Amino acid sequence: MSPSSAAMKRFQHLFERMVVLDYIIRNTDRGNDNWLIKYEPTAIPQDSTPAKDAVVLDDEVAANESAEEVVHSDIDHENGNGKDGTEQIVMDILDCDDMENWDQMDKPKIEVAAIDNGLAFPIKHPDEWRTYPYRWTWLPMAKNPFSEEIVELVLPQLDNTDFMRELCNDLKKLFQKDPGFDKKMFELQLSVLRGQIFNLREALRLRKSPQQLVQMQPQLIVEVKPKKKRQLRTSSRDRRSMSTTTDGGEESLTDHPSSSNISLSQTQCRNIEPKTWPEAYQQKVQTRSAFFTWW
Repeated sequence: MSPSSAAMKRFQHLFERMVVLDYIIRNTDRGNDNWLIKYEPTAIPQDSTPAKDAVVLDDEVAANESAEEVVHSDIDHENGNGKDGTEQIVMDILDCDDMENWDQMDKPKIEVAAIDNGLAFPIKHPDEWRTYPYRWTWLPMAKNPFSEEIVELVLPQLDNTDFMRELCNDLKKLFQKDPGFDKKMFELQLSVLRGQIFNLREALRLRKSPQQLVQMQPQLIVEVKPKKKRQLRTSSRDRRSMSTTTDGGEESLTDHPSSSNISLSQTQCRNIEPKTWPEAYQQKVQTRSAFFTWW
């Protein structure tokens, strides 16, 4: 028995969640043997009483044997009773209690488990011999565009630069537990991760499919940090303006800050905490690709 449409919709949703996970962490070892599917079909309630169909068959056999003896005596009478009996049997089978049992049946359950995620978070995109493709790309589900549920669930988070900053900080805390943690290598890993998220954002906006997503140009996204020289120049200008007084001996600007100082401080705050992707990150396209490709 094939799964119901509701079960297939649930499976498509779980499949897309795994696609999002694999693509963001750039899983280089996702085959068809390291993700699991658990399916529990609908359990049909069993009645402890004898089946009515079996009783009906026994009655029909007995009726046929007796009909052979009196077939020429009372044909009309036998046909009338048989018709009434058949209608009664049909009504017994379609009684209200049996119809209510269908409403009490459990819905089919399906779950997906993505296991063995150790070969992920690379320091660069594949650029030598192997491409390390996602094996789920060849499945029929990968040709369907991302569902609206996934778009509404994932896209707002990826557009939020605060969420991106918290995600990178949480990953750093986790990776720092490794005795061999290297800051420079971790920054390379983050550049790949941000590039994957950049492509995923575009794919979700354009309602692309997972198969179209993996065909997008690999990206490297680095975080834009204010230059130290600009910070030093701005801080020295602030100190000079705050210590300057007028010729008439009026109060300094430290007591009555001007609108220019307010706008300057607001600009500094925006530089410290950018709110958009173009302000926070810089895009770098990786021109070198692997020798072998699958598309």
